[in-house]
Amino acid sequence: MRVYEWGPSDGRKVLLIHGDTTPAPMLAPIAEALVAKGCRVILFDLWGRGYSDSPLGVTHDATLFGNQIFYALASSPIPWTGQQSGGFSIVAFSLGGSIAVSFAAHYPYLINSIVLLALGSLLRALPEGYGNPLYQFPRLMPTGYLRKLVARIVGVKVSADSGEVPFVGADVKKKVPLGAAAITEWQFGHHKGFIYSFIDTVVHGPLMNQHSDWKKLCDIIRGASAGAVPTDQRSGLFDSKLLVIFGDEDRLVFKEEVSADLLQMLGDLRHIDIRVVPGGHGFPIPSSDDAVKHVGIFMNLT
Repeated sequence: MRVYEWGPSDGRKVLLIHGDTTPAPMLAPIAEALVAKGCRVILFDLWGRGYSDSPLGVTHDATLFGNQIFYALASSPIPWTGQQSGGFSIVAFSLGGSIAVSFAAHYPYLINSIVLLALGSLLRALPEGYGNPLYQFPRLMPTGYLRKLVARIVGVKVSADSGEVPFVGADVKKKVPLGAAAITEWQFGHHKGFIYSFIDTVVHGPLMNQHSDWKKLCDIIRGASAGAVPTDQRSGLFDSKLLVIFGDEDRLVFKEEVSADLLQMLGDLRHIDIRVVPGGHGFPIPSSDDAVKHVGIFMNLT
């Protein structure tokens, strides 16, 4: 798997988790800005994305991605867990937010704060194309047909005959800024395991129906003592606040629906900070400055 880590070794630790269709570079602008504010950051490519392998024959569920978080943390030369580590914060986008919720619900004592960008796990309906019943039986379908189905979802143009991306990669010797579309196109055309991992995540991943994990996490955030264990109460999340950022033109995650569900679980506005920035679902790239401004205030970064 591919892990990126940089920033001052004594800085505030922040783990960033990307979404289902784009790899870690999607969050690079936010990571760079956090490092400029003195943070130590880790980004990693989820299984089957970017430069991380696709584990065949393994269910791509919350447990698999939660274990991957521990692999990423363990790769660091400095401690991210344990009593001397000081804990860490999470900034997560889309599917990454769903993974973060599940992880935090089970290991709250490791985490100081959570920021969710375009949160995906409270969707009331899956995006168009995600609910295709054929995804339950991927081995029964021709590879080219599968590629066309996934290409339609992620917005990549493919050859009508082969399902291959008609894409000539950028000169790798030149450092050029990449947008979400270019990153997605590169990944689709070059990562042989992406299709498998994407489909298996759609079928088994934490995209919806996370009510149990959400209840655990929200009980901790709102400081509910009933049923809480000592490690929950020692967590930086206990009786705290959640920051959720939406794009004002997002057509996948709807602020009104998600905010209403969050308020119902958290009780009142004391435990949630809702912000809106310009952009659609991929706002972390074009509106990274706006997102970082809110994250900096929320985390008390200078």
